[in-house]
Amino acid sequence: MNLRVFEKNSLLVAMALFIAFGLLLLLSTGGEISSITSDIDMYNHYVVSRFPDLVSESAKSIENSSARIEYFDQTGWTPSPFYSIIFLSPIWLFSSDLLLWAAGMAIGMSTIFVAHFLLERHFDFLSKSAKGLIVILFSLNFNFIIDSVGVSTMSVAALFVMAAFAVRNSFLRALLLVGAAMTRSNFLIALFALFVASAFVSFKGKYNLMMECLPAFVVSILFYKLYYSTYPGGGLNYLLFASYQGLDYAVPFSRQLIGSVYGVEDSDALNFSMSPRDALKLLFRWDSLSYIFNLSVLKLSVSLGFIHEKLFKTDYGFYLAKIWRTLYFVCLTLPGTYSAIALSWLSRLSVLERMIYAWALIYLLLNSLLIGDPRYLMGVYFILLVALFRLSALLYSIQEGAKS
Repeated sequence: MNLRVFEKNSLLVAMALFIAFGLLLLLSTGGEISSITSDIDMYNHYVVSRFPDLVSESAKSIENSSARIEYFDQTGWTPSPFYSIIFLSPIWLFSSDLLLWAAGMAIGMSTIFVAHFLLERHFDFLSKSAKGLIVILFSLNFNFIIDSVGVSTMSVAALFVMAAFAVRNSFLRALLLVGAAMTRSNFLIALFALFVASAFVSFKGKYNLMMECLPAFVVSILFYKLYYSTYPGGGLNYLLFASYQGLDYAVPFSRQLIGSVYGVEDSDALNFSMSPRDALKLLFRWDSLSYIFNLSVLKLSVSLGFIHEKLFKTDYGFYLAKIWRTLYFVCLTLPGTYSAIALSWLSRLSVLERMIYAWALIYLLLNSLLIGDPRYLMGVYFILLVALFRLSALLYSIQEGAKS
């Protein structure tokens, strides 16, 4: 009876936990929700610099207090106007951190609801209790809470993508994917990973899925040309980028490699412009190959939630969060990744299910070549949780079968 009550109310439990942590964040920041993610400075600057007569005093105060604004102007770093104008309107238009918090709460609760909906519709192979645990554990991911409440670009894009696979209407799915493409630069990586994962397999609806993704692919290319390519260095330089990820101990080796390979002394990888030909040079030296491989593994661990040097400092004195994040990494995302690897090769599963796990892994690997950030796991860790519970159930059934 208690198990049935849990199964029936798991969505409510997940929502209640998210609301509780959202309120805690509101109180711990003194109501300054705009301060909890690094997205606000950059994207707020886009609106303030272009519409100075329309923006609120709150938006201007963020502009004046940020030490990074001059850097944005010097580098010509141009963020996506879609996210900046629409999702930051609580700040630049209404001057309200409380409204931004309400928008973040709506994003987070909508994402939890969509995760629950996806479990019910597409994952019949999981038990009711497993689905209940997954939706609760999904809501307890630290970065999911922080980024949702702070209305980060990744939380918005993750909601778009998850919602796209929850709707049945093809036009609406394509539109939601376009929304993700206009929000996050690394959505192009997610699309590429999907194309790779589906290239060598056939499944019902494959052609329709590709057609639904096509508008988002076109928009991603367009937005890359207009906005994402303005990011410092152009993109390939992130192969050697180690700063701001909790991996500062790797930065000196990056500078040393740029000096030895390209003859450019004391250059930060973030600002080093690297052409495709420059990137190819890295493939022909053992020291550069070793650095990229090991740095990518470190970035992957960061994306999964192990944040290295950042484990030992906090802006709000909330050190319990550091324990929380590490436990989530050790107990859920890391074993979930190993589970997805095993399941993607398991022939007894359907082609479509194996492709889902393969897509998540390819996305993580490609993304980790460039940058490691736990926010980049948004949405994807849902699949890792499914993989963990799926493999656990299979191993249990094999064990029970052996006993009988």
